[in-house]
Amino acid sequence: MRTLGRRFRRAENTCAAAGTTAGTTAGTTTPNGRSRIPDNGSAAGMAFVDGLRSDGAMAVDLAGEEQAAPKVLRFGAGPVQPWRNGGGQTRELAAEPAGAGFAWRLSIADIDASGPFSAFPGVDRVIIPCGGQEMSLTVDGVEHDLVPFEPFRFPGQAATSCRIAGPTRDLNVMVRHGAFAAEVRVVSAAGEVVARAGDVTMAVLLSGSATVAVASLVVQPLDALWLIPGTVCRIEGDGRLAVVRITPEE
Repeated sequence: MRTLGRRFRRAENTCAAAGTTAGTTAGTTTPNGRSRIPDNGSAAGMAFVDGLRSDGAMAVDLAGEEQAAPKVLRFGAGPVQPWRNGGGQTRELAAEPAGAGFAWRLSIADIDASGPFSAFPGVDRVIIPCGGQEMSLTVDGVEHDLVPFEPFRFPGQAATSCRIAGPTRDLNVMVRHGAFAAEVRVVSAAGEVVARAGDVTMAVLLSGSATVAVASLVVQPLDALWLIPGTVCRIEGDGRLAVVRITPEE
């Protein structure tokens, strides 16, 4: 695996599933039994490299990486799956393999009403609220107040229900526990993303607008970019971008 010559890391909105304690997870509670996820602020004005931000004044060595146009997965083109409980629907952006037996999956959920989530035993989950409405999850009896554009991790087998103030949306990342690990970071939609060889790297525009510089591809909200491993993708725009890296577990 290639290592960047200089990489400057900094704390940010981040959550990693499977095998790490980074980010906010189910199980951290306040004295009153509720969990409040702190708002760490936006990543506006920052560049991001390898899915991580760095100060613009700091040099980052990208020697040996090639600029390449990613595959664009349009939000409106994915299949829609209504929820069994009638409380919403899921639109799949990408999955491998497709179907219920996926090893990993990236999707957008439209939540129309408060209610239970389906159980996914053996699956590690990360969600990012991006619909503008207040949302909380009760995971194994503990209620967590979610913050817009903040990743939240929880086990798929846990008894989980949601409470919303109105119809909303969230980005969902799911990976099979022990087979893959998912790292999710929310950054400014302006900068460079490095796709490491051997990983699946995607970037989902959560808000605002963006263009892929190398091919002048216009990216709309909730579109996903599937990067070519071993390449760099330069993105120009505003708003927030979720960088998702899926890594095979050894």
